[in-house]
Amino acid sequence: MNQTYNLVEFFSGIGSQARALENLNLNINTLGTCEWDIHAFIAYDAIHNSPDIDKEISEMDKSTLLSILKDYTLSNSGKEAMEYNILKTYSVEVLRYIYSGIVKSNNYVDINSLNGERMADNIDILTYSFP
Repeated sequence: MNQTYNLVEFFSGIGSQARALENLNLNINTLGTCEWDIHAFIAYDAIHNSPDIDKEISEMDKSTLLSILKDYTLSNSGKEAMEYNILKTYSVEVLRYIYSGIVKSNNYVDINSLNGERMADNIDILTYSFP
């Protein structure tokens, strides 16, 4: 099939839905993801985008990253929200990977705060997967 399908993955994890569609030889353009587990979405970014961090993010210091990330509901267990005090213990390098994973995958992060106004109008396929 030559058509390209616009995809949004809810509860995207490491991107098994996108990979399954690619394995079916569908051309997909991932418009967005929604995953709050930092381990999963960092892996998603490395698998589907690149493990490289964009220059702009690689130059951010810890306080800048924390200022940005404090507004996200993140999890380090996939089961419950992570306290901001825990996020502050992460190294600047890890914080860069977290923020990079959000930006490069257009990760909405928290399904509870997502509404239709924030999503693209041209979605062809919307997937979801629960743990």
